[in-house]
Amino acid sequence: WGIRQLAGMEITIDTKEVCSLPGPVDVHLVPCTIKHDGSAKVNGYFLPTTSETGGMECALRGRQLFGATFPIPKGFTGIIVNEEDDSFDDSHRKWSVIDKFEQITYWNHDTTPSPTDDIPRLQHWITLSKAIHDPVGNA
Repeated sequence: WGIRQLAGMEITIDTKEVCSLPGPVDVHLVPCTIKHDGSAKVNGYFLPTTSETGGMECALRGRQLFGATFPIPKGFTGIIVNEEDDSFDDSHRKWSVIDKFEQITYWNHDTTPSPTDDIPRLQHWITLSKAIHDPVGNA
């Protein structure tokens, strides 16, 4: 179990089973809100293709999307979590890991993905965070 404190709330995530999960699964970050919580036949409707320029393209509800795949940095594991039914206490939430992923495909409306998008910039934050938190050597 991993326990984290966030804004006065304790969050517990069970990570014991991560290594035994069958994954990796495909993960897509799309620029929209979908007001549905449950299964959907995504593979029948969300059909990315490779464009003439080598990028990824797709349409969602008639909107053109352009995508790029970003690998999870070395030393990290992408996980998908699900809140457990018995965690409705405002001060403590309990989550379990249901799958893992090694890369994430993110999509933009009307613009091709670039290094200045949020997902690629995560790599910079990871590098900066490591530098900030590494012990300072004796000079």
